[in-house]
Amino acid sequence: MQSVAGIRVWRAAEEVIAALTDAGWEAVYVGGGVRDLLLGRGAKDVDIATAAPPEAVMKVFPEAVPTGLAFGTVTIPRQGIGVEVTTYRREGGYRDRRRPSQVEYTPKLEEDLGRRDFTINAMAMSRGFRLIDPFGGLEDLLAGQIRAVGDPAQRFAEDALRMVRALRLAAELSFDLDPSVVLALNKQVKDVRYVAVERVLGEWRRLVVGDVDKVARELAACGFLEWWTGMPVGRDRGLQVAAAWGRACRRLPRDSALRTGVLLWMLGCTRQHAAAMTKAWRASRLFQRDVITWWEACHFDPLRAEPGDWARWLYHLGRERAEMGLRVVQAVRGYGEEEEMASREAFRRAVEAQPLWDRRDFATEFETLCRAAHIPPGPLWGEAERALREALLNGQVANDPRALGEYLAHWVRGRRKMEGGQ
Repeated sequence: MQSVAGIRVWRAAEEVIAALTDAGWEAVYVGGGVRDLLLGRGAKDVDIATAAPPEAVMKVFPEAVPTGLAFGTVTIPRQGIGVEVTTYRREGGYRDRRRPSQVEYTPKLEEDLGRRDFTINAMAMSRGFRLIDPFGGLEDLLAGQIRAVGDPAQRFAEDALRMVRALRLAAELSFDLDPSVVLALNKQVKDVRYVAVERVLGEWRRLVVGDVDKVARELAACGFLEWWTGMPVGRDRGLQVAAAWGRACRRLPRDSALRTGVLLWMLGCTRQHAAAMTKAWRASRLFQRDVITWWEACHFDPLRAEPGDWARWLYHLGRERAEMGLRVVQAVRGYGEEEEMASREAFRRAVEAQPLWDRRDFATEFETLCRAAHIPPGPLWGEAERALREALLNGQVANDPRALGEYLAHWVRGRRKMEGGQ
């Protein structure tokens, strides 16, 4: 079902199609927008292909922005949306396994569709929504399969990112990979290393919020998982972990950092390795931090945890993520109904007893406590806060003004005594 935003996208594209056809040029809807319309999914963007060369498009739309003239693409602002229009083209050989070395315009739509990656992305629709499908994309949509346009080995040799996109589409749509695609993937996946890591990460983040169980085996069997995570676990171990991860993801929220953190934990990554990998992916700092947060959360065993363990785990996650954290550990440990009930009851008790969620929960403002204990502002404040926090989480001190003040004063005396003895 189309959202309001999706309807606006189609209306903006319809205006562009109408103007081009009224000017005497063939123009059609192409790509993922057509695929998603046939699947009844909301389209985030709709691309247009046309027989008109870029200069003719810009004559029809003087306000057009030449966003990719080397590939025949201009962007037309409409209703606050940028509609991409690309001239029909055929491509020569590919350089660096990513970009075509030569682009030629063609008046033939079928030649343009024939250069695309998968049949479900190689369909077009006319202004009157007549389907143009020379490669059987609709049949593959109905069958729920990802099949290449022509020889998948050639498609992947042209652009190595297409291999990751095949896996992402299978997860995103819950489709099967055609056997010929799987065969080519197994032979050529090593070429993904030639693709900019940011582009691989973009596909990865979309893949992991899809039906991971659908592609878990292929991810491990072809060697992508081992290469991407930097964990040389071997094929058999990789298949075992991938299968367990896929099962866990059925119970996990569709959050890319969370599911990535869970995978790295299941693979046996150290914290240092997990941090290094996410940095090597050139992920945002927020994504890196969230992956580590969920990697750490997975170590917790709610059925064996002592009160202090619960308190530290809840503090680490924070109030907003605590409930999700419970779901994560239940999923990664494969809890059955009885274990889920027992862990949820333990969670309920721990949340009720939680002495501290963040520094705002101190019974007295931390700055006031420091001044009363004659601790000067500076690095010592950080040490004092950590000491007070650990004491609260371990149940060594009650969270009331007097107890906190006495504990901090005692801590300062011990700290100064230790310094004096050095």
